[in-house]
Amino acid sequence: MKNNKKKLFVVFLCVLILSSSVVVQAYTESNCFIFPSVEGVTYKGKTSTHGNGSAMWANATTMASKGVAGGRMGSLARLYLNGSLVKSTGVIYNGGGAQSIIASTPTNSTRGNYKAGGTSYIYNPSTGSYSAHTLINSSAQTFSDSEIEINRNENGEIYGSEYELLLYGIQPDLVRAIGVDGTEGYVKEADINAVPQTLEEALEYTPTAYKVPFYEEDGETVIGTFIVDVPAEAE
Repeated sequence: MKNNKKKLFVVFLCVLILSSSVVVQAYTESNCFIFPSVEGVTYKGKTSTHGNGSAMWANATTMASKGVAGGRMGSLARLYLNGSLVKSTGVIYNGGGAQSIIASTPTNSTRGNYKAGGTSYIYNPSTGSYSAHTLINSSAQTFSDSEIEINRNENGEIYGSEYELLLYGIQPDLVRAIGVDGTEGYVKEADINAVPQTLEEALEYTPTAYKVPFYEEDGETVIGTFIVDVPAEAE
């Protein structure tokens, strides 16, 4: 009987050790978002979360119905932890002849509920510019004023969880995020969406990590730093 108790204790201890080191979140993937065709090419986008048992990351994928010239499409990926932005990348563009481009965020190992988001960029030669298409790995929602609370600061800026608000088609000006020191605050949407505006700029663009200010909800008081990472092109 004592031996059985000892075995049960060892098994229980092993379960505790394993559960304390594992990020609990299964692989999830959004439905494909289909974008307007450009010069006979159909473009799609999707996001997905991935885990290896101890960390999570997000992918954002942009796809074309056939190979397209370099710089014609781009992807930007975001990883959310419990609704707060925890990892974000800059944009990465396709090489010549590619049919897809996948941006992947760095990993994060804090336990919690993870979701993926991002943006697909599609170049249109007739306008000479890119169209941006929001990606989120959940179905879009409809809402009434009684179902969702929209918070604004004294400057009229909307602040809150980008992931949650985008489900209702609302882009916050101040995105709730987790800074490099683990502090929760806000980053300006404009600061984390700095991307090339023309094909020429995209072809010359070299992704680099950069820091942006981290604010309180007033959008003025700086309390830290958030890093926009270099996107890794997932295999």
